[in-house]
Amino acid sequence: ATPLHETGIPQSETVVELEPLPQDVIEAQLQHCNEVEERMLNKGHNDATPQHETGIPQSETVVELEPLPQDVIEAQLQHCNEVEERMLNKGQNDATPQHEAGIPEPQVEPQPQAHIPQSETVVELEPLPQDVIEAQLQHCNEVEERIEADIQVQACEEAEAQMQSSKHAHIQASKPEPVMQAILEVCRFVNNEVIEARVETAAVATGDVFDAPTFDLGIDDPNDFLETDNPVTPVAPVQVPMQEQNQITEDLKKKCVIWTLSKKKEIKYEIIFKLKGDLNYEGARSHFRSMREGKKIDITVITIMSLILNREPLNIFQNEVYIMPPDVLTTMFGIYKEKFTNPATNRPFLITECENMKEHLKLVDKQKLQTHPYIFAPVLYQEHWWMYILDVLHRRFYVVDSKKITCPSSDRRNMNRFAGNIIDQVMVYAGTSSLLLKETKTRPRQVSLFPRYIEINQQPNDYDCGTFVMKWMDVLDPTKLDESNPYPIDVWTTEELQGFRGEMILRMILSKENLYIDKAIEGANSIRIQKPSAALQSPFLQVSTGDLKS
Repeated sequence: ATPLHETGIPQSETVVELEPLPQDVIEAQLQHCNEVEERMLNKGHNDATPQHETGIPQSETVVELEPLPQDVIEAQLQHCNEVEERMLNKGQNDATPQHEAGIPEPQVEPQPQAHIPQSETVVELEPLPQDVIEAQLQHCNEVEERIEADIQVQACEEAEAQMQSSKHAHIQASKPEPVMQAILEVCRFVNNEVIEARVETAAVATGDVFDAPTFDLGIDDPNDFLETDNPVTPVAPVQVPMQEQNQITEDLKKKCVIWTLSKKKEIKYEIIFKLKGDLNYEGARSHFRSMREGKKIDITVITIMSLILNREPLNIFQNEVYIMPPDVLTTMFGIYKEKFTNPATNRPFLITECENMKEHLKLVDKQKLQTHPYIFAPVLYQEHWWMYILDVLHRRFYVVDSKKITCPSSDRRNMNRFAGNIIDQVMVYAGTSSLLLKETKTRPRQVSLFPRYIEINQQPNDYDCGTFVMKWMDVLDPTKLDESNPYPIDVWTTEELQGFRGEMILRMILSKENLYIDKAIEGANSIRIQKPSAALQSPFLQVSTGDLKS
């Protein structure tokens, strides 16, 4: 029962303290030992004296004490020897056994066993059960593990505090060493593991079951490790797409727009969009720069927007409206300009006569042209965008233009008829019947589609016509088109149109149809937006141009 700090054991050694036995057990053991010693001194041997040799009358009832088992005696002797050796090594005189210190042992006067009072009943003490001993040993092991774990956690906390102090002592441009970074990561890993081990031990004690945690000690970028004061949460080494790892927050959206419209010359022609599937339609950063405020939108951008909208899982795009890529009409208008009739045949030019039309027709979805009742056909001519809408079932042809035209010129009317003829040729190419052949009694007669202008909201400037067309492709309901009544839609201001441009950039660049979406998110995350100081954000501070010199 001697405390550990009095045995002279070095403090660096981890020793598990055994809890002392209860006082009543110790007294019973001492009483039992004294009785056995008295018997052995009286008889001069270790055997228990039979009752008929002690001279005790046979009528008296005496309970004989059986000796302790041999294995228990050996275990106690071994424990005493170990304690004795430790005390001798440290030179502690207070722990020296009495017979080695030269102190005379007290003489125990033998007491005749024949004079044992008959009223006293001697009870033998049995050794401790094996399960109790194992439980004590297990408890000692747990205490030792907790002591070692606490020492490790303390060392890790000291190392982390030292790292943090050294970090703030250096200038902002200094880079932490990867080795020290790895040490800090390991320390935090050990700390988390110790906490999980304690939780798991508590779960076993209460009967609950916890899954074992998984840890990853890989460090991708040591420079980003100390960007935050929060502890790093280890992740399992599973390949996860970038768009699933990052939540599309408002901050990430702003950075993505800035990354897309970057003015750096070395990345001007970098491909930042590639459509999934067999089309492999690509868009470079130079195309998307036309989405900047005050610029007219490039045809590649509107083509990408039309392809993405056609793949939207919405009922209007899957069953009702198909948006024809603007490359078809724009190419035909650009080649033949205002001469839309072939002088050799006195009929409009055919799409099969155009050399580059095969490449543009690959973008056309033949199946949707056969099934969808409405066709949207945007077109670019002389740096101005507008859109045709064809009602296939009722053979109605409409025009929506952000620049109001009260009375179209003859050239514009010829261009509109030519646009209807081209759309009809594309539908025949897709496998449908022609809308321009009218059955008569003698033979089919070629007719034309005369478009009707729809009164709609107008652009407030001279460069947002492409923005209007892209927004119309997304929000127009063809069932509400009526040439006699204005289309019910709000008037858009320049600020709202600029916001539409940013929304459309995100809709294209962060679309799941973009093969380079991970590249866009990675580039957006690399951008650091400078925030004004707290003083400049204060409502009590007003800065004017006169304060710039001071």
